[in-house]
Amino acid sequence: LSLKGTAPWGSDVTPALLDLSRAYFNRPFVCVASDGRSAFISGTGQVRPGQKPDNIRHSCIWRVALPAKEKMLPFFGKMEEPGGDETHLSVNPRGMALDGKGNLLIADCASNRVVVVSEQDGKFVGQFPVEKPDGLAVDPASGAVYVTRLAAGNAVELVKFSGWKEPKEMAKFRVPPDGDPQN
Repeated sequence: LSLKGTAPWGSDVTPALLDLSRAYFNRPFVCVASDGRSAFISGTGQVRPGQKPDNIRHSCIWRVALPAKEKMLPFFGKMEEPGGDETHLSVNPRGMALDGKGNLLIADCASNRVVVVSEQDGKFVGQFPVEKPDGLAVDPASGAVYVTRLAAGNAVELVKFSGWKEPKEMAKFRVPPDGDPQN
């Protein structure tokens, strides 16, 4: 992103995604839609001088058309209304992944869950509990869901689930802060 909030796509430049004079990105994640015509973005926030609170983390997933010159729009969740139900996400949602079957999975870290919404219209499809999910990946062939989650001692765990509809933990691998799995 440029300092003006634009992102280059070839020789073209997209419009401002957010007013970057007041925006900040707190560990942003991006997931390109299956048709390649848009991208989903999480991890945004806004500085609001003179207001309480003076900065917020957005509680939504944005969708921006690629490479169209349109502003990004909230896709799921409410920008300044965090929650943990079928229409809200907690503060600062994290990683996202597509399951290859028309669904977008979203790591809702503060609510200890992975939320599943329709990639087409953002309607809630389901959820499953995961402690502090951070990053996501899905194997579209098997449906297996891979979740990185924050663990004690600044470590990260990679957890494999059988799928999202009836998730069963299949494997777990802990990566300590120094990256050496022998520690």
